[in-house]
Amino acid sequence: MSDWLILSAGLAALLGGVVTGFAGFGFGLVFAPVFAILSGSPRQVVFQTMVLGALVSVVVLADARRAVPQRAALTIGVAALIGTPVGLLLLGVLDARTIKLMIAALAIGVAMLRAARLPLRLPDGLTPLAVAGLIGGVLNGCTGMGGPVPAMTVALQRRNVHHSRTILLSFNLASFLVAILVAILSGLARTAWLTTSLWLAPCVGIGMVIGIRAVKYISAEAFNAFFLMLMAASGVLGLLSVLLG
Repeated sequence: MSDWLILSAGLAALLGGVVTGFAGFGFGLVFAPVFAILSGSPRQVVFQTMVLGALVSVVVLADARRAVPQRAALTIGVAALIGTPVGLLLLGVLDARTIKLMIAALAIGVAMLRAARLPLRLPDGLTPLAVAGLIGGVLNGCTGMGGPVPAMTVALQRRNVHHSRTILLSFNLASFLVAILVAILSGLARTAWLTTSLWLAPCVGIGMVIGIRAVKYISAEAFNAFFLMLMAASGVLGLLSVLLG
């Protein structure tokens, strides 16, 4: 890999760490499209996104442990643990392009409606989180694009900054860990991919520290604006991945 490709991969990992440390999700949104161009191996991209995403989720959760709404985080995490293996089993059975298109359109639509300040709201209970975690886990397993569903749920529940971040981190961590385990046990993972993840880890770490510190000085309004922008971006990139795939 040439120097500029290595620099590009490191920059993508850095920005992915910033976004996840700040918002609680979005590592794959930033890292995967760039690394897909550099790698040429879709499986490697997915695996390394999961490894690095799990790493940043663990550290950010540890930093924000006092702000974690334990019941909500446990609910969405357990739901993701159940849903992700189901999605992996459904891989190849479902029409992934159609599912991705529906998720992308939904993410864009919700972001636009929230930006218009329409009074959209979900109940504050655990049931919406359990449903979102289950659906998001299934979609992560079969399409790799389940994150927008939990993100839309916490956005529509109007949760505060720190609760939103930690709930999404709990979802991502649970889904990433079970997917990594399945990849290793099934022989899909390669030792070289783990090695590449290790040299990208410092870039992720630096970005993560920047994101964690930034969120402490940002207003709720600015965080919500960034959150909506990130959700809309996930929809747009998902749409492009379908149209260009």
